[in-house]
Amino acid sequence: MSLKEKCKHIIANITVEPILAAYILPNTLAALATQNLYLEKACRLNLNYSDRVCTEIIHGNGSIYPIAEMNSAELVVYMGVWKTYLSCSLPVFLVLFLGSWSDRHARRKPFILMPLLGGALSGILLRLVGYYGVFSVALAMNIMGFTYCLLHVKEAKPPIPSQVGVAFLRDLFDISHVKETFRVGFKKREGNCRQLIVLLLVLDILLGGPIFGPLIEIFGGVTIIAMRSIVSKLVPTTDIGQLNSLFGVCDALTPILYSTVYNTVYANTQETLIGTIYIMSAVLMTPPAIIFMFMYKMENKEKKNIASGQNQALETFKQTPKNEFQPRPYHKNEGFEDDQKD
Repeated sequence: MSLKEKCKHIIANITVEPILAAYILPNTLAALATQNLYLEKACRLNLNYSDRVCTEIIHGNGSIYPIAEMNSAELVVYMGVWKTYLSCSLPVFLVLFLGSWSDRHARRKPFILMPLLGGALSGILLRLVGYYGVFSVALAMNIMGFTYCLLHVKEAKPPIPSQVGVAFLRDLFDISHVKETFRVGFKKREGNCRQLIVLLLVLDILLGGPIFGPLIEIFGGVTIIAMRSIVSKLVPTTDIGQLNSLFGVCDALTPILYSTVYNTVYANTQETLIGTIYIMSAVLMTPPAIIFMFMYKMENKEKKNIASGQNQALETFKQTPKNEFQPRPYHKNEGFEDDQKD
């Protein structure tokens, strides 16, 4: 295959990848600016410090005004706790219903578009109060991702007729689908599939909270990719949406749990040992490491059992007498032939 053909093949198989880039890149781009915005608003508006003091804090020279920096940081920390509660509570409720609805109606596009639309609206609101450049770029990328998804991502034909109005809401928020979601996640499966799913759910919670420095944080997404790849191979395609709903619940609950713990620890150790949260993160990574090693041993044991079964079948085949596999000689039924002659 020539280079030109390879490029055509890659382009032809591109589906949702540009949407992921258009969603993740602006969020990453705006993350630092958003944190600075929170800090600046806390300093200037809530605490009414002078422009000179707040400018030094925003530019990283807070050691000149340690008390002002500490007060501003504490206010941002407690604001972050309430923000996490508000932003994660609704997804915990909705994700239980949306995954099942997505599986039953084969609809994926609405759930791809909603985060992009929300990010775009957020960019508009934040742009009105400042940071025009960063949030304008984030807004433009969100619009591009939204347009690409709307025009190029094709929906599969729904297996059941689409509903509208009250019937749609009744079908979407049917409590029986929540029960089915949990049943799909924890029902007995072949081999170690159920145990692996439970362990992956635990890992999703444990890995979603710890905070690391930039050098280690670069590799943070690798574990999530590996976990989701394993999940997609443990269940049939018809159950992936419902199982992802369970992981969505874990993803929504994790910030609520960890933000409370981390913000409380940070606020209480700011004057003694400001790096306590990183020590706590290192300790919290011990259980996931043990679980990963256990899963690795479980996988190796299953592979050995499969290989042992194959070898045993091969030995049985070799020990079987050869004459059992040879065709039996054909005997004419002479009595029958004599009857035919008569």
